[in-house]
Amino acid sequence: MPEDGLSLVQHGVSARWIGECQVGLCQFQECLDRDDRQRIGEKWPQARGALDVAHNYALPLTLTIIAEMLGVPPEDKGLLDKWGKVLVRAVDFKRTTAIYEQAIGTSMEIFAYFAALSEAKRAHPGDDLLSQLVHAHDDGQRLSDMELAITATTLLMAGHDTTVNLIGNATLLLLQHPDQLALLRERPALTAAMVEEALRYHSPAQNTSRYTTEAIALGCVTIPQGQLVNVALGSANHDPAAFAEPERFDITRAVPRHLAFGMGMHYCLGAPLARQEASIAIPALFARFPHLRAESWTI
Repeated sequence: MPEDGLSLVQHGVSARWIGECQVGLCQFQECLDRDDRQRIGEKWPQARGALDVAHNYALPLTLTIIAEMLGVPPEDKGLLDKWGKVLVRAVDFKRTTAIYEQAIGTSMEIFAYFAALSEAKRAHPGDDLLSQLVHAHDDGQRLSDMELAITATTLLMAGHDTTVNLIGNATLLLLQHPDQLALLRERPALTAAMVEEALRYHSPAQNTSRYTTEAIALGCVTIPQGQLVNVALGSANHDPAAFAEPERFDITRAVPRHLAFGMGMHYCLGAPLARQEASIAIPALFARFPHLRAESWTI
C-alpha cells in the first residue's frame, strides 16, 4: 500500500479502534457473566466439560468484536466464523498443503466480500470503522477500492488471528506455570504485564518476511538488495542479549521489548485490539473456571 494510503488507515484505526475495543469488550464480558450463548457460542460450557479455548472461546470473541467494529451485518457473522476457522488452522505450524490451499481460497472470498461491503458503505455509510475508512481523507487522498478491500481483509485477519493465538498461548502458559497464575490472581494489576510476557514467550506469529531495500551484512554473510528474508520473531523474543533468563516465563518482567507485533511501518494494526481482548478474556476465563486444567501441554 502506498505511504499516503497507509497514513489514512492508521488515522482511521487509531483512536476510533481503541474506543470501539473498550466498548465491545465490556459488552462481551457482560455476555460471559450472564451466559449469553447467542453472543459467545453454543459450545461455551456451563460449569463442567471440555472447552477448546481457541475455537469455542477466543474465536467467537474475536470475530464478534471485529465484525461489529467493521460494520459486518449480523446475518453475515456466520461467514466470518467459517472463514476464521480456516484461517486459524492455516497459521498452525502443523498445517498441510490442503489446509494452506483452502486458506488461499478463503482469503479470496474474504477479499471479494469486503470489496462489495466497502462499496455498500460508500453509498450508505454507517457508524463503523469500515465506513470511516471509506470516507477517510488526507490532503484530498482517498483509499482506492482495492486498498479498502485489502485493508478490511487485513484488519479481519489481524483482528482475530493474533488474538486467538495469544489467548490460547497465554492460557496454557499460566496453566504450565501455576506460580505465575497464582501471582496473577493475587495481583490482577499484573494483567497487562502478563499479556506482554505471553506475547514474548510464545509469540502469536512466529515468523514474518521482509525484502531488503539495500545490501546488509549480518556476521560473515551479506544479504543482497531485493532479497526475501524470513525473520524468526519467536527466536528474537528469546534472545539472551535482549532478555535476562529468556526461557523463564515471568509476568513481572519489567521491559516489554518483544517483537511479537513486528516493528516500524509494518507494525501489526491489530496490536491494540489483541492486547485489550486478551486482558479481558484471559482473567474472565480463569474466573469462570477456577479449576481449569489442560488436556495437553502442547502449543
